[in-house]
Amino acid sequence: MKEVCVLMLLGINAWTDLRKRQVSLVSVSVLGAAGVLFLVTGERISWETFIPMGIGILFLTMSMATGGGIGMGDGWLLVALGTLLDLEKFLTVLLLGLFACAVWAGILLVVLHRGRKDQIPFAPFLFLGYLGGMLLW
Repeated sequence: MKEVCVLMLLGINAWTDLRKRQVSLVSVSVLGAAGVLFLVTGERISWETFIPMGIGILFLTMSMATGGGIGMGDGWLLVALGTLLDLEKFLTVLLLGLFACAVWAGILLVVLHRGRKDQIPFAPFLFLGYLGGMLLW
């Protein structure tokens, strides 16, 4: 059930990121609140629990440092995902999403002759990374 909810919220954010170049903070808040509720009611709190959230906070910090080069919404989305996924699943989703994004960026640069300053929405690649991760789990 949790996987379906995460998939739906990631799908909503992927769609809005593609269409409007923004992430829905309402759905990210719902995702994060569900993750915190899951953490509090479950017994999975350990030092590894905070690493995925820390990676999301690192993305938020990079967003501020680059002046929005990395979207702030993407960082909040990663923090929210970090509350729901254990370390292995979170890293799988993140790395698959980053790899898919890098492949798309290469296609944009080499085949479509776009510039390196073009913005690429990241939420759709997190969605694809989550789908790919579900196949691996």
